[in-house]
Amino acid sequence: MTIDKSWITLPNRSSPEFLKGLTNFIEIAKNHVDGEGKTCCPCRDCANMYRQIVTTVYAHIHDRGFLQSYRIWIHHGEEYPSSDLDNIWFPKNHTTTTTNEMFDAIDDVMEEENTYEGNIDGEGIGLDPEFDALFKEANTKLYPGCSWMSSLNFVAKLMHMKAINKWTDSSMDQLLEFLRVAFPKENTIPASHYEAKKKLEKIGLGYQSIHACASQRYSSRFTAKDMIWHHTGRSNDGKMYHPVDGKAWQEFDKRYPEFANEPRNVRLGLAADGFNPFCNMNQSYSM
Repeated sequence: MTIDKSWITLPNRSSPEFLKGLTNFIEIAKNHVDGEGKTCCPCRDCANMYRQIVTTVYAHIHDRGFLQSYRIWIHHGEEYPSSDLDNIWFPKNHTTTTTNEMFDAIDDVMEEENTYEGNIDGEGIGLDPEFDALFKEANTKLYPGCSWMSSLNFVAKLMHMKAINKWTDSSMDQLLEFLRVAFPKENTIPASHYEAKKKLEKIGLGYQSIHACASQRYSSRFTAKDMIWHHTGRSNDGKMYHPVDGKAWQEFDKRYPEFANEPRNVRLGLAADGFNPFCNMNQSYSM
């Protein structure tokens, strides 16, 4: 049965056609929920990277629009036709659909840094070694004879799949190791996730760690009081009211007296109950 998807491109998301199509999609999505009743949300912001309950999916798509590139609903039960699957890895128009994506990303990075014009001399030769290196990466073949995908483009697409499917770093390392063996010997596939991440950082596709608590931690007298409770509120009657009264805490204090003497020291405990370590079951796994 052919699914009508023409509605996803309609500009008026309040039109009867869009709402009918959206309602039909939600009925399909209901059959592809996890143990918490959530399914991948194909709104333009979530882009199938986040799972939501179906009512939220409806609201997101209605308010934000449907992800235009999501034409084959693989997260909602649809499978790639064999011809489409072939075109993913061997596009008919390979020469114009691959490295251009990376050139666009490089242009964006250089334009943002206001160095684009200054990186080329009068004869068209690069002046900035990093600028030249980026274009060299974008022109580097994935393996000898491969004209449809550059090394940089391959890495970008693979890292995108890693993010969408929540692959672990170790699983990515194993996959890269396998691909390096499976592809022709002279391939340019990175040896590890770390190496792949470093490549993408050059074109602005990396990430930056931002401190989640930039303000002063103890600027509030109420917060300060709570932070030192384990120092001032210890048991005096020999009973255990808090982990601070336990032998493990006290043994830790003996081992690290300098740390223990700071009343504002912070200790973190990990509660594993309800934790699903491998994300491969619909219901939470209880330790």
